[in-house]
Amino acid sequence: MGEIIGSSRPDEVVAIGCHLDSWDVGQGAQDDGAGCAIVLDAARIIASLEERPQRTIRVVLFGNEENGLAGARA
Repeated sequence: MGEIIGSSRPDEVVAIGCHLDSWDVGQGAQDDGAGCAIVLDAARIIASLEERPQRTIRVVLFGNEENGLAGARA
């Protein structure tokens, strides 16, 4: 999804992520959607800081990782 490049250790990566696994009108969209909103806002806050993190922050929104692992394999 995106990265915030680290200031002194850019080759060391810290991943933050969430997953979306709800289909159609299922109620899980609220649960998983909230996790993705939290991850995106955490990345926004980190990116807005005056001092950059030392390590690269990688933001990942996973999808379809539970339905036959098609998303996980990709």
